[in-house]
Amino acid sequence: AALGAALRVALRAPVDRGGAQVLAPVAHVSVTVEVTVDHWHTTRAVPRGARLGDGDLMRVRHRLTRGALRPFPAEDDVREARAMQDLAADACLTTRVVAPTPAVAAGADVTGVVREGGMEVRAQLVAVDSGRIGDLVRVMHPESRRTFRARVTARAEVEIRHDR
Repeated sequence: AALGAALRVALRAPVDRGGAQVLAPVAHVSVTVEVTVDHWHTTRAVPRGARLGDGDLMRVRHRLTRGALRPFPAEDDVREARAMQDLAADACLTTRVVAPTPAVAAGADVTGVVREGGMEVRAQLVAVDSGRIGDLVRVMHPESRRTFRARVTARAEVEIRHDR
């Protein structure tokens, strides 16, 4: 479906067919989809290749009536993102115009967290892979050089889970 385009929908209701209840079409309707979405714009002109900081971003709300149904980047994806092209002041930030900075960068120090039985242990580790929040990455203990798989939970923070 696309925003602003007519979408034909079948309405179904339970009907008795020989003692069995089945869902059968009872009507068809055409609907036009519109959405209101919060997303991000630039507060000033940003040159290609520049990183977006807090002062470059403003949250806006728009009613979208036309176009494809594509998600806008989340707040974590636009903060510290790199502009892929020159952006004018008040430019709409989409996945085509900004490249998100990974929450964990390969070679960077990260905090590893292990939660087990009501306890929490933290350790300083080094990221082997880069990743965004929710991604699985490899991390290494700098002294033992042992590597672990961990899930990125925040900027420069990963959670290590031990499977038994």
